[in-house]
Amino acid sequence: MRNRQISKRSSLYMEDFNENLSVEEFFKNYNSMTLEDLQEELNEEIDDLQDDMGPKGKKSKKDIDKAQKQLNSEFEKLIEEVGEDTKISDIIPGSDMMLSEFMNEDEDDSEKTYEEHKHLPDFLRYVQFQYPDKLPKHNGQSMLGCERAIAWLQRLSNEISTNIRNDVEGCLSDDIDTFSDIQENILTDIIVLKKHMKKLRDMLPEKAETRMASVEDSIEKFASTPNNMVITVTPFIRAITGILVNSTVSAGKPFEDVYDYLIEKYEISEREQLEVLQVLMDMGQPIFKDRGTMPGSKESKETEEAESNLKGVDFITNYFG
Repeated sequence: MRNRQISKRSSLYMEDFNENLSVEEFFKNYNSMTLEDLQEELNEEIDDLQDDMGPKGKKSKKDIDKAQKQLNSEFEKLIEEVGEDTKISDIIPGSDMMLSEFMNEDEDDSEKTYEEHKHLPDFLRYVQFQYPDKLPKHNGQSMLGCERAIAWLQRLSNEISTNIRNDVEGCLSDDIDTFSDIQENILTDIIVLKKHMKKLRDMLPEKAETRMASVEDSIEKFASTPNNMVITVTPFIRAITGILVNSTVSAGKPFEDVYDYLIEKYEISEREQLEVLQVLMDMGQPIFKDRGTMPGSKESKETEEAESNLKGVDFITNYFG
């Protein structure tokens, strides 16, 4: 009975060896044993197999000895890496990492969060923590505040949709209805905010008019003497004003006498007289005449009464004080 079992198991070993399987693949069938026990049992079984083969299996024994030597070499390397008491079930083929260590990492899923690890089982907690308490606050009067809140809501809604689509393992399946209710509330908030933004835009023209009126009320008007102004006069007016200045300043002649003389000599019209006086004032010549009471082409009782009531229309005082 013992020999029949040995023969059966030995056939299985030889079948695996003949397929040129790696040691890691071979161990998949014997994952409940430690490396040391498995090595010892395999060597015993192989030795028993060779004994059963007898003298006729001399050539086969050489092949088995070669395979046994290779097997023990692989065992020694593997035991050196992970230890002789390690079980086959704890070894990840092709790596010195222990399967138990990998399983321990999976057991720490309860400590993972969506914020740090994108852990989908924690996604519902994350969404309920974010909405509505973390919605950006605003005063309701700012369009930028509304836009910021809308953008935040849209990102959260898109995140919910993306995670539901990518949940191939069904981590969120039990909470689909809850996510659906939250997303409906989010989309409703977005619609309300967009309508409110439209109202704020409609109020802009009225605000603009109010602001313009306020600016106009705050504008103060001041009169001043223009600087760097170029005045072009006719050669005749330039000549008359030049004579008046030179005769008064250089020759010391009375201004009024020279002025009356030139008016009579050159038959200067009332319009030209006003031009002469204006040019003289622009040149800085002191003038003791009121431009508003200059002789006019139309003399009437109404004009005289107006001049009397005005008591000097435009008497120059710029050159005194």
